[in-house]
Amino acid sequence: MLSSIILIEYRYHILSVFFKNSNGLKKSILIMASIGIVGAGLFGIYHFKKDSSDGRAFIWKVTTEIMADAPVFGVDFDRFKANYMNYQADYFEKNGETPEALVADNTYYAFNEWLQYAVENGLTGGVFLALFLYALFKVNVDKKEQFMVAISFSGLLAISGFALFSYPMQILPIKMIIVILLGFLSVLDRRKYKILNIQNKPHIPVFFKATVFILGTIGIVKGVEYANSLDRGFETWQNALNKYRYGDYDGALEDYAKAYPVFRKEGDFLMNYGKALSIAEQYGKAVGILEEAKQHLNTTIIETALGDAYKGLKQYDKAETAYYHAVTILSIVFTSKTL
Repeated sequence: MLSSIILIEYRYHILSVFFKNSNGLKKSILIMASIGIVGAGLFGIYHFKKDSSDGRAFIWKVTTEIMADAPVFGVDFDRFKANYMNYQADYFEKNGETPEALVADNTYYAFNEWLQYAVENGLTGGVFLALFLYALFKVNVDKKEQFMVAISFSGLLAISGFALFSYPMQILPIKMIIVILLGFLSVLDRRKYKILNIQNKPHIPVFFKATVFILGTIGIVKGVEYANSLDRGFETWQNALNKYRYGDYDGALEDYAKAYPVFRKEGDFLMNYGKALSIAEQYGKAVGILEEAKQHLNTTIIETALGDAYKGLKQYDKAETAYYHAVTILSIVFTSKTL
């Protein structure tokens, strides 16, 4: 709605004409009516999916506790999902069976990109973000190109608003749109600097040109190789999942082992691999893979599979610890069903 209002106002100047030709009373009425409509809309949206809204509010509440423990440098890039569930378990451990447990679940994202960025990067990352936003708003373009600025900023504003309640930065098409919009602003900026302006530097050494060409070629080749390895890895991972669903655990484990070098730092993959190892009663390997998975992701699935693996190894104390942690992550969701 905000981005649409900006584009309509830029094209037709409805609001600017209204404010220019209206007295103070009409302006006040419009402002109050707008606030009332927005407020009523938000209230209605909240109650339309109340559990979902309450779940997000609870996630934000727990997320602020993570931020308090690592305010300067954060928990590190892309490490939110490795830390959050432990804090959720600690919250229920301290506060007991609160009503918030009814909306608790396995959580990968903070459902607020700004908050998740702050948690992962801390104040240090906040400084870089502030500098980036400052440079963004200082873009200076010719008057004839102002419409492209309006389009770019309205698109970025829409994504920024979406980022307050969801996880657009985890969605590839939205990332591509952001890059394109930022590219528009960069190209149109009259104050941009050209680091390599070939026209003004006709005597660039041949050695330098050859070096750039070789490095560029190597980069392209390596990039294509990596993309192909990812493609084959995802195909092998999917085959492993299909075999697992049909009970072909040996075949699934063979495919998981093939894909492991590609996804050895991918929490979801390690969770699937470790679970399959535990089901296949390869408990020693399962513990190793599941402990690796916890470095990148933590869910009740990992904890229960870890408990099963430790139980299979007859390490009952460790199994009990894993099971208990799985229960405390979701608190009364389990106990209420049991009762």
